[in-house]
Amino acid sequence: MLKRLAVHVTNYSLGSVLVVIAGLISFPIFTRAFSLEQYGVMSVISTTLLLATVAGKFGMQHSIVRFYAELRAGKFSETEDQFFSTVVLGLAAVGSAVSVLWLIASQLIPESWWGHDGVRGLFALTAGLIAIRVVDSALVNLMRAQQRSGWYSIYNVARRYGVLLSTLLAVFLIFPGLEGFFGGTLVAELLATAWLGYLLLRRRQISLGNVSARLLKSMALFGVPMVAYELGAVVLNLGDRYVIQSVMGAAALGAYSAAYNMCEYVESILVAAFSQAISPMYTRMWEEQGKEATRAFIERVVHFYVVFAVAIVTCMCLVGADLLILLASQKYAPGAVIIPVVIAAMAIAGSMSFLAAGLYLAKQTKLLMLLLVGCAIFNIALNVVLIPAYGLMGAAVATLASYVALCSAAAWLGSRTLPISVPLLSLCKFSLCGVAAYFAAHWSISTVSALGIVEKIAVGAVVYVAAVLFVDHQCRHLAHMAWSRLRPVSG
Repeated sequence: MLKRLAVHVTNYSLGSVLVVIAGLISFPIFTRAFSLEQYGVMSVISTTLLLATVAGKFGMQHSIVRFYAELRAGKFSETEDQFFSTVVLGLAAVGSAVSVLWLIASQLIPESWWGHDGVRGLFALTAGLIAIRVVDSALVNLMRAQQRSGWYSIYNVARRYGVLLSTLLAVFLIFPGLEGFFGGTLVAELLATAWLGYLLLRRRQISLGNVSARLLKSMALFGVPMVAYELGAVVLNLGDRYVIQSVMGAAALGAYSAAYNMCEYVESILVAAFSQAISPMYTRMWEEQGKEATRAFIERVVHFYVVFAVAIVTCMCLVGADLLILLASQKYAPGAVIIPVVIAAMAIAGSMSFLAAGLYLAKQTKLLMLLLVGCAIFNIALNVVLIPAYGLMGAAVATLASYVALCSAAAWLGSRTLPISVPLLSLCKFSLCGVAAYFAAHWSISTVSALGIVEKIAVGAVVYVAAVLFVDHQCRHLAHMAWSRLRPVSG
């Protein structure tokens, strides 16, 4: 099972790496093309669109993986064509309705509330992105449910580079500024979603007649509480943008968003890959093999997740500030202070897919919703208190504290269905390995150039890997198995 997980994580990670490369290509271009204020406004619009898209998904994207596993296990009478029709057409209808409602609402909100001229027009331009992203979510989650991680990654990479090319052409050749950025995004995402829909559904009987009202109702009952769950997750992750803009202005928000976005690029390589790969696997294992096998599998995965998560945090603590200035320019340097705290928060947030497995498998979506909403409110309250006093660092600390509270509560409540042991001893061991790697690289390499960044990462990686292999027998065993497979067979 670990071998299958490794294959899926590798597929997701390779796709994520290529997507991150696209982000790293666009990141220095757009941070230089836009002013700090424009970059801050772009962040507010993107966050608002994300909130509207969450509402449009109706929580059903969470139902897809869970219900498809039950369909495969023979627990539903519906066919796969009925399942696909229900998912795609149901989400398309809801997403379209939310797009229209947001288009109307965005034109009625006073533009002065956003603190920037032209925001109303940008919201009108991007309203269609809501429906497009809802349908896209339905399609990619159908691929995840089928564990087609390779095709999933290929699509994500193609889509990301298509969006990159479209936005660059629009900004530099057609409509300079944010109008070009969001207009190019709209065109590229529409074409990508249409292409995926054709490839995924061309052999399916997708029709209104195949929509199952019973299945749609069941998936909606499971998913509706997840709307508040996901809204809470977005507010928890991005709600500080509104507080920063209100208290410190768009320029400070631009510096904060650039540093935060860079952390997300790095985080998506590993943390998101683990989360995408594991949930379909343990869901199917739960249905087919039972509680103990599922628990043993998740706990072993958590152990290795900690190894890689600590490595990511150590790397960003070591070179994050230099990398931000190199990629985004010196004008975004004030945001560098948040990088160690934010990347640690993201690593902790990534463990949610493991620690909350019991709640997810027991379909306790209402409890998950309450957890997320509670932590989102806690996060906003902390931001309101900390940002005026501590600036951008206050927002970062609020994010870290909120994710610690969320994951701790999820682990405790989920243990009633599926207790997952948190490897605290391993966390301490690997953290000490990370500290050793940090100081070894920091003391031996003093330059802050691109070459210096590469040298620091290389030295830190060598020290970290050596230290981990020295202190952990599971990693030594895994390394030995990998070496045995790679070593040429003699005789």
